Amino acid sequence: MSLIYCFRTEYGLAWKLGSWPGDASQSNWIMLRGRFLTAGREVVIMKMTDLKSIEEWEEFERKINERFGINGVTYDAEGTHVTSQNIWANKLCPVIKENKASLQAICSVAHQNANLEVVRGRKPVVMECDAGFLKIGLPVFVEEELLGLVGGCGLLADEGEVEIFLVGMAVGLDEKEIEELARNAARMSDEQVKAFIGYLEEQVAEILSRPCNPPG
Repeated sequence: MSLIYCFRTEYGLAWKLGSWPGDASQSNWIMLRGRFLTAGREVVIMKMTDLKSIEEWEEFERKINERFGINGVTYDAEGTHVTSQNIWANKLCPVIKENKASLQAICSVAHQNANLEVVRGRKPVVMECDAGFLKIGLPVFVEEELLGLVGGCGLLADEGEVEIFLVGMAVGLDEKEIEELARNAARMSDEQVKAFIGYLEEQVAEILSRPCNPPG
């Protein structure tokens, strides 16, 4: 039976169809528009959706929300959402994300900063976005290759507070409207943050221990 293996090439991690060890030579590989061809067979660069399908990542995010009350997120190595769903942890975040200006000024900047931190440190990152909400991320590495980031956002730290004025300026709403949207925003204690990171680490370790999924 032929299996699909992931391994390193000069272009990054890739899949190989065939038995192992087999012919591991990479000298006859040709890259064509991001896809590899060898011996008449095709393999692709490894992605988050090779670890889980989009539907499985959606279920992963739902379980995060059910267990921790946070908006579970999954990103690929380029910082793009793997899924299209959002299970909001508060009423303000969807308003921020629906507005292009505030999306860029708050959400996009926060993710860029988080991504830089996980690439540099190769460890979980806990930070606050400019709106004041927690953003927690765990990098997903295979060997030295960053495949993406899993985590959550949308809860306040124990001592955190929503930046009412800044959000109002970004979204174009007055402070009273922002205060109303931010009312009853849930908090996440330091102990809960640690528990969440531990949960993410366990889940990612379990995912990476599975055989490689065939590329679609």
